[in-house]
Amino acid sequence: MKGHLFKNDQPESWYVSYSDLNSFKTELPLHPYDILKIRDWEKIFDNVDARLYGKEVDFEIEDFWETGLEEVFKVAKLK
Repeated sequence: MKGHLFKNDQPESWYVSYSDLNSFKTELPLHPYDILKIRDWEKIFDNVDARLYGKEVDFEIEDFWETGLEEVFKVAKLK
């Protein structure tokens, strides 16, 4: 699937925005491992937020379970 990266006002809250089969705009949080990659990029590149914000990306939807949460939730995993 294709979508666009954007960052919420809260720190470390990246999302992927995409249109679903019914052409409704949908947002999914970015997979935590992808957020860790972005943190690593921040050590190398200047202004990573501006470089990534709004960029089109390929992603897949995955189920993610985090310790301490009772339910699995959907996240966007970059390809």
